[in-house]
Amino acid sequence: MKTIRQQVIKPHQRQFIDSKKKYVLNSGGVGSGKTYSIVLKTEKLIVQHPGIFILIGAQTYPLLRDTTLREFISVIPPEIIKQYNKTEQHFKFHNGSEVIFRAFDDPNKLKSLNLGAVGMEEMTDVSEEIFKMLRTRLRQQHMPGCLYGATNPGTFGNWVYKYFIEQPLENSEIIYSVSADNKFLPSAYLQDLETMRKSNPEYYERMVMGKWGVLEGVVYNLPMKQRVTEYPDLRKMHRFIAGLDFGFTHPTALVIIGIRDDKYYIIDELYRHKMTSSDIIEETKKMLAKYAIDIIYCDSARPEIIEDLQRSGIPAVGAIKDVFEGIMHVKSMIGNENLLVNQDCFYTLREFDSYIWDARNTVKEIPLKINDDCMDAIRYALYTDSKHGGVAEFAVSGERETI
Repeated sequence: MKTIRQQVIKPHQRQFIDSKKKYVLNSGGVGSGKTYSIVLKTEKLIVQHPGIFILIGAQTYPLLRDTTLREFISVIPPEIIKQYNKTEQHFKFHNGSEVIFRAFDDPNKLKSLNLGAVGMEEMTDVSEEIFKMLRTRLRQQHMPGCLYGATNPGTFGNWVYKYFIEQPLENSEIIYSVSADNKFLPSAYLQDLETMRKSNPEYYERMVMGKWGVLEGVVYNLPMKQRVTEYPDLRKMHRFIAGLDFGFTHPTALVIIGIRDDKYYIIDELYRHKMTSSDIIEETKKMLAKYAIDIIYCDSARPEIIEDLQRSGIPAVGAIKDVFEGIMHVKSMIGNENLLVNQDCFYTLREFDSYIWDARNTVKEIPLKINDDCMDAIRYALYTDSKHGGVAEFAVSGERETI
């Protein structure tokens, strides 16, 4: 197999790629090139260890698909790939090496694997149980048997902090990076991040400078017991509603909520950048085919998109946009343990943990306009539905219908 010449962004990537440690973690700020590091290290293992069997994963498949797998396909030279099974996400290479991509949502799915290496995306989102199981799977003979991953910093209570910083595993290494390490990031993006140094220093220190700790001023405190892996059978849900926050540069977020008795279960999500009206209609119809959604509460600031949805037969209406009252309603639902979130809703859970009040505003409490797309969608759905009692009107082909 030919030698691959890799382009490395900064010294932190070279240190990560060349590390001989059994456990190695790249902990850094947003956009610092951590996912790219995982792909480059995987490529090196493929080339230098013919016949190696590598597993790459993340907590959810959508996250894996949209980050590491996408980067892997764009970076790995096609001439070294012998076969790619898209259905199984299984790559075979001419030198006998193999790479598979899997969601880390169930440790039982990993029991039969015999691995030479493991790559982990957003390690803090993966359970400690998965990590322990993966360590027992590193048993392919004559291979490095290494586990390498990347993550944005989490809280001091996270198991990653314990194993890599507080009481480091034997033969482990942690490598730090900051957002500005990636010279390919748009200057406007870096300038926007820099404004947070004063406006929200806690967020800046953690998500830009890559420092571990607790975010001050988090809007919602969603307990772990309300992050669930099981919920009532879909056929037993009394109703389904949804919230839709429009975006383009920022992602569009669609959140599906199942209701049974007084419990509200966030069971599915769509989170995607650069979606046009036709894209939103197409993806929303897929959700409607999967869930019997009564009504979709949308960002009322975009009436033209709501109109497009309605003309396509989608039960879309404008939501009430009272931000503070809406937040208080959601907080009360969390406090009363009436709101539960499917663990597979990665983007929703990530926003719950990073949605913070704007410390600059001393006149009234308003959230910072960052990591708020799913949060807005949830607020639209829960607050507006509580006010309307589940009854609203929408227009289809010029006629008024009631749902």
